[in-house]
Amino acid sequence: MPQLKIKVMKDSFYDELDEIYGECPKRDCKIIIGDMNAKVGNEDVYRSVIGKHGLHNKSNDNGMRLINFASSRNMVIGSTMFNHKDIHKRIWKSPDGNVFNQTDHVLIDVTHCSDLMDVRSYRGANIDSDHYLIISKIRSRISNARKIHGSQAKKLNCGKLVEQGVATRYTGLIGECLAGLSDSEDVSEAWRGLRDVIINAAGAVLGRMERIKYKNWFDGECEQVMNKKPGI
Repeated sequence: MPQLKIKVMKDSFYDELDEIYGECPKRDCKIIIGDMNAKVGNEDVYRSVIGKHGLHNKSNDNGMRLINFASSRNMVIGSTMFNHKDIHKRIWKSPDGNVFNQTDHVLIDVTHCSDLMDVRSYRGANIDSDHYLIISKIRSRISNARKIHGSQAKKLNCGKLVEQGVATRYTGLIGECLAGLSDSEDVSEAWRGLRDVIINAAGAVLGRMERIKYKNWFDGECEQVMNKKPGI
């Protein structure tokens, strides 16, 4: 009975973990960190999920559960991916100092696995636990926002502000529009209203700059010169 009860608890834990994972936005970078009590081995068949630098040679039952979960959710176990000395892989040491385990792990989505730069343990930190401290290095790369094409991409002609009376008309129009703007307790809505007033007033007073059309340097004259060249 105790074994059956433990199995049910493990099944319930991974079912709940899978449910929580499923509620997360698909495009978000998802990282799972914790003491899974899982010994992850170095089996070749799971190499794409666990790497080849785990402390243990063979996965135990908890290790297999963690591997199966990571595989089903397209994640990797980053704590066994990095080549460190065994002393930097060990998470727990038995009181007699003869047994060492690596049971705390860091999981990350495959699509973001290159953001996980390192995972290792540090033995000297006092964290009031029989486990060693684990530190992982994670970078965050922010992609550039897409440029808006079309008329909205044209820059405002801010150079007109130096002309006489333009700045006065601009501030006056902003004041008139703000006076007619309804108050809102929602900060986001208030900001959007202020933003629209400023941009619309700038467009009305300053206008937008036309795009510079670059002339193709290879014109008819260049073509004539090329035709006169010997061998062309």
